[in-house]
Amino acid sequence: MLFALTLGQLLQERNRIAREIHDSLGHSLTAQSIQLESALLFLQSNLEKAKTFLVEAKQLGSNALKEVRMSVATLRSDPLYGKSLESVLTVLIVDFQRRTRITPNCIFN
Repeated sequence: MLFALTLGQLLQERNRIAREIHDSLGHSLTAQSIQLESALLFLQSNLEKAKTFLVEAKQLGSNALKEVRMSVATLRSDPLYGKSLESVLTVLIVDFQRRTRITPNCIFN
Protein backbone atom coordinates (compact mmCIF):
# COMPACT_ATOMS: atom_id res chain seq x y z
CA MET A 1 0.00 0.00 0.00
CA LEU A 2 1.38 3.38 -1.00
CA PHE A 3 0.60 5.20 2.26
CA ALA A 4 1.56 2.41 4.64
CA LEU A 5 4.91 3.88 5.67
CA THR A 6 5.48 4.11 9.37
CA LEU A 7 6.67 7.30 11.01
CA GLY A 8 9.97 5.56 11.70
CA GLN A 9 10.40 4.72 8.02
CA LEU A 10 9.63 8.31 7.02
CA LEU A 11 12.17 9.66 9.51
CA GLN A 12 14.73 7.12 8.35
CA GLU A 13 14.26 8.22 4.73
CA ARG A 14 14.50 11.91 5.66
CA ASN A 15 17.71 11.22 7.56
CA ARG A 16 19.11 9.32 4.58
CA ILE A 17 18.35 12.25 2.30
CA ALA A 18 19.90 14.70 4.78
CA ARG A 19 23.09 12.58 4.92
CA GLU A 20 23.12 12.45 1.12
CA ILE A 21 22.86 16.26 0.95
CA HIS A 22 25.66 16.62 3.51
CA ASP A 23 27.98 14.17 1.72
CA SER A 24 27.31 15.53 -1.76
CA LEU A 25 27.63 19.16 -0.71
CA GLY A 26 30.80 18.44 1.26
CA HIS A 27 32.38 16.75 -1.74
CA SER A 28 31.36 19.54 -4.10
CA LEU A 29 32.61 22.31 -1.82
CA THR A 30 35.93 20.52 -1.33
CA ALA A 31 36.39 20.13 -5.08
CA GLN A 32 35.36 23.75 -5.64
CA SER A 33 37.84 24.93 -3.01
CA ILE A 34 40.65 23.04 -4.75
CA GLN A 35 39.72 24.64 -8.08
CA LEU A 36 39.68 28.12 -6.52
CA GLU A 37 43.04 27.56 -4.81
CA SER A 38 44.48 26.44 -8.13
CA ALA A 39 43.07 29.53 -9.84
CA LEU A 40 44.71 31.76 -7.24
CA LEU A 41 47.99 29.92 -7.70
CA PHE A 42 48.05 30.61 -11.45
CA LEU A 43 46.42 34.05 -11.40
CA GLN A 44 49.69 35.96 -11.83
CA SER A 45 51.63 33.53 -14.02
CA ASN A 46 49.05 31.95 -16.34
CA LEU A 47 45.79 33.83 -16.65
CA GLU A 48 44.29 31.33 -19.12
CA LYS A 49 44.94 28.41 -16.77
CA ALA A 50 43.51 30.38 -13.84
CA LYS A 51 40.39 31.09 -15.91
CA THR A 52 39.99 27.35 -16.62
CA PHE A 53 40.05 26.61 -12.88
CA LEU A 54 37.55 29.40 -12.21
CA VAL A 55 35.15 28.08 -14.86
CA GLU A 56 35.37 24.60 -13.31
CA ALA A 57 34.79 26.02 -9.82
CA LYS A 58 31.71 27.87 -11.08
CA GLN A 59 30.37 24.68 -12.69
CA LEU A 60 30.94 22.72 -9.48
CA GLY A 61 29.02 25.36 -7.52
CA SER A 62 26.15 25.35 -10.01
CA ASN A 63 25.91 21.55 -9.96
CA ALA A 64 26.02 21.45 -6.15
CA LEU A 65 23.23 24.03 -5.95
CA LYS A 66 21.10 22.04 -8.38
CA GLU A 67 21.62 18.83 -6.35
CA VAL A 68 20.75 20.55 -3.09
CA ARG A 69 17.59 22.05 -4.60
CA MET A 70 16.50 18.63 -5.88
CA SER A 71 17.15 17.01 -2.50
CA VAL A 72 15.31 19.74 -0.60
CA ALA A 73 12.39 19.42 -3.01
CA THR A 74 12.30 15.72 -2.15
CA LEU A 75 12.24 16.56 1.56
CA ARG A 76 9.44 19.05 0.98
CA SER A 77 7.41 16.69 -1.16
CA ASP A 78 3.81 16.05 -0.22
CA PRO A 79 3.67 12.58 1.38
CA LEU A 80 -0.14 12.59 1.11
CA TYR A 81 0.00 13.31 -2.63
CA GLY A 82 -2.44 16.19 -2.37
CA LYS A 83 -5.05 14.20 -0.46
CA SER A 84 -6.41 15.08 2.95
CA LEU A 85 -5.15 13.16 5.95
CA GLU A 86 -8.69 11.91 6.57
CA SER A 87 -9.02 10.46 3.06
CA VAL A 88 -5.62 8.75 3.30
CA LEU A 89 -6.48 7.29 6.70
CA THR A 90 -9.83 6.09 5.33
CA VAL A 91 -8.03 4.23 2.53
CA LEU A 92 -5.69 2.65 5.08
CA ILE A 93 -8.60 1.62 7.31
CA VAL A 94 -10.50 0.07 4.40
CA ASP A 95 -7.35 -1.81 3.37
CA PHE A 96 -6.82 -2.95 6.98
CA GLN A 97 -10.43 -4.19 7.15
CA ARG A 98 -10.09 -6.05 3.88
CA ARG A 99 -6.86 -7.77 4.94
CA THR A 100 -7.72 -8.61 8.55
CA ARG A 101 -11.53 -8.73 8.56
CA ILE A 102 -11.32 -6.52 11.66
CA THR A 103 -13.51 -3.42 11.67
CA PRO A 104 -11.83 -0.62 13.60
CA ASN A 105 -13.95 2.11 15.16
CA CYS A 106 -12.41 5.40 14.02
CA ILE A 107 -13.63 8.94 14.56
CA PHE A 108 -12.03 11.86 12.74
CA ASN A 109 -12.24 15.35 14.22
